[in-house]
Amino acid sequence: MLRTEILVSAEYVDDIVEIHMKTFTGFFLTFLGRGFLKHLYKGFIEHDKSNVIGAFEDDRLVGFLAYSEDISAFYKYLIRKRLLPFAFYGALAFSGNRL
Repeated sequence: MLRTEILVSAEYVDDIVEIHMKTFTGFFLTFLGRGFLKHLYKGFIEHDKSNVIGAFEDDRLVGFLAYSEDISAFYKYLIRKRLLPFAFYGALAFSGNRL
């Protein structure tokens, strides 16, 4: 049976990234790589006006929805908290080395 819940920890971030990579092939964020996406989705989970809702089937994450009630505040939060990792993974992606 399918159930949904708001994710309150980064426990499922690796699963979220795998779903993203398989679902959004050819998209810009996918191009930036797994490391970049991990920081992005951790940001959604940590930011007080943002969330990730996970869809579970038999305790396995099968889908997700990431959203923010205030996208401008979310991006400012990411810049304050995760600028260096984003710059690092962005530079890697554009140099052809994605992690």
